[in-house]
Amino acid sequence: MTAFFKRCGGLMAVLRAVRNGPISVYGAWAVLGVTGLLALFFLLRGRIRIDAGPSGSTIERFSAIERFAHWLMAISFIILALSGLNMLYGRYILLPAIGPEAFSWLTQMGKYAHHYLAFPFMVGVVLAFVLWVKHNIPNRVDLAWMAK
Repeated sequence: MTAFFKRCGGLMAVLRAVRNGPISVYGAWAVLGVTGLLALFFLLRGRIRIDAGPSGSTIERFSAIERFAHWLMAISFIILALSGLNMLYGRYILLPAIGPEAFSWLTQMGKYAHHYLAFPFMVGVVLAFVLWVKHNIPNRVDLAWMAK
C-alpha cells in the first residue's frame, strides 16, 4: 500500500507541475488572446443593427424549459469560469489586490461554488442536448439542399 501512495504522490507532483507550468502559462495567453480577438472584432464590426429597426411585435422563439436550460448553463458557466480563473490565477492577481483574508474567503467560497455548480451545469448541458438534438439531425429537405 505504501508503494501505491508513493506512486500517486509522484503522479500528483507531475500533474501539479503541469498545471502550474504549461497549463497556467498557455491558458493565460489563450484567455488574453481570445479577449483581444473579440475586442478587435467588435471594434472592426461594431454593433449589429436591425436594418428596418424594431417592428414592435415579438414572437416566442424558445419555450420556458429551453430558456431555463439556457440560463442554467449560462449562470453556472460564468460562476464556474470566474471561480476556475481565481483558483488558477487568483494568487497572482487578486491576492495582492485584496489582501490575504479577503482572498482566502473568496477562494474558499469559489471552491465550494465550483464544486457544487458543476452539477447544475451538466444538467443544463444534458437538458439542452435532449431539447435541441432533434432539430440538428438532417432531414430530407436538408439533404436535398446539401445536394444542390
